[in-house]
Amino acid sequence: MIKQFMVITLCIVSLIGCGEAVEDLEIVEVVEVFTNGTVKEERVQLKDDRVRISTYHPNAEISFEGRVVLVEGEDVKEGVWTASYPDGGPWSRSTFIGGLRDGEYKTWHPNGQLNIRGTYDYGVAVGHWQFMDAKGFVTREFDAAPN
Repeated sequence: MIKQFMVITLCIVSLIGCGEAVEDLEIVEVVEVFTNGTVKEERVQLKDDRVRISTYHPNAEISFEGRVVLVEGEDVKEGVWTASYPDGGPWSRSTFIGGLRDGEYKTWHPNGQLNIRGTYDYGVAVGHWQFMDAKGFVTREFDAAPN
């Protein structure tokens, strides 16, 4: 009798635990695959109304990744978006608010050296911008001012 009670209790606790896990479950949608069957693009529905979008290179390294919110049926970029080279090295990083770049913007050369550094203010380039060659030397710089 005690053994049956313990088994039933364990089953109930497991079901309750599973119920809580189901609430936290993220829904993954594979949007596209490469011909070799690896994932090319996926969308993950997060707990709130945001969706994390990830695209991959054929070698399964992340190509682009960031979050969107659905506004009037359209994906609108929000938060940090990153892009990477096929070897996994960083290619770009920028932040979006309401689909517009806002904040620091950076890109890198394939060898890891910084390529471009600047700032956006709600989609408009502002402040000091620098462009570097693959050895890290500044080749161009300017101060951007909105019109």
